[in-house]
This record gives sequence, structure tokens and C-alpha cells, in this order.
Amino acid sequence: MLKDLLEKKKLGTLTALDKKLLVGSAQIGAAIIYKEVRLSFVNSISTRQFKGSSKTYDHFGGVTLSYRF
Repeated sequence: MLKDLLEKKKLGTLTALDKKLLVGSAQIGAAIIYKEVRLSFVNSISTRQFKGSSKTYDHFGGVTLSYRF
């Protein structure tokens, strides 16, 4: 169903979304290792995927804490 929406087909009362041809994405991350503990994080930014979206880009990140034994 979602694929049909993205490909500009009408399903009942739902309307289609216009995809952008080019989408940009960038990621940056780092890790700190101390003895057996590792703390890492990543930050991701991507441009709009659909025309008419209210946001110009999406921004999200993640953090991981791990222990080696």
C-alpha cells in the first residue's frame, strides 16, 4: 500500500506523495574507548524526500555504550 502511494497512485481517499529525484544524506560519528568500555555516537542529517514537506531536513542521532568481557 505504501509503495503505491509513493508511486503516485490513488487508493480510495488517500492521495499520492511526490518523491524528490535527489536526496542528500550525511553522517558523522566518533567513539571513545577506555579499557573495556566503548562509548560511541553518530549524528545523521538528510534532506527532504518528498515535495511539499514542511521540514527542509531531518536530523537524528544515536549513542551506544558497550562493555567487552
